[in-house]
Amino acid sequence: IHMSSAEFYDNFITYQAESGINDRIYGLYRRLCQTGLTDDTRILEVGCGIGTLTYLLLKKITQGKIEATDISPASIAFAQKYLRAANLTLIAADILQFEPQSKIFDRVLLFDVLEHIPVEQHTAVFQRISKWMNDDSLLLINLPNPAYILYEQKYNPSALQETDQPVYL
Repeated sequence: IHMSSAEFYDNFITYQAESGINDRIYGLYRRLCQTGLTDDTRILEVGCGIGTLTYLLLKKITQGKIEATDISPASIAFAQKYLRAANLTLIAADILQFEPQSKIFDRVLLFDVLEHIPVEQHTAVFQRISKWMNDDSLLLINLPNPAYILYEQKYNPSALQETDQPVYL
């Protein structure tokens, strides 16, 4: 298994744009708000895609900082066309090379990301992220049901992304 490539996600933009803010993204946003988001929260959003969740976050976080990153330069360019705010930084980068502008974040989001990074690289990802957190920071992870991915791998592989593996808690 290899990490999903930037090129794959560059070609995934149309699908994301057509999906828009779907129930899954809005549900993640609602649950994130329940963690005590305030207008000055500092967020690192890993795997932001074209910025659908980022868009919602900008409505809530007006004084804080949002750094959103994605492996796809084309996805970041798309987001930069539609999302402009003084407190938003959008960066195309692989999480294993990414260097955030902020030193510490209140929330680090890995929403539907880990299943696209080979399991043997997860330790490195968590080691990097831990440097950007303090005792009050929250790491928020959303994973698809591993049984769903296994089913799709067997019966409908075209429905999956380039690297899509089951990740167990």
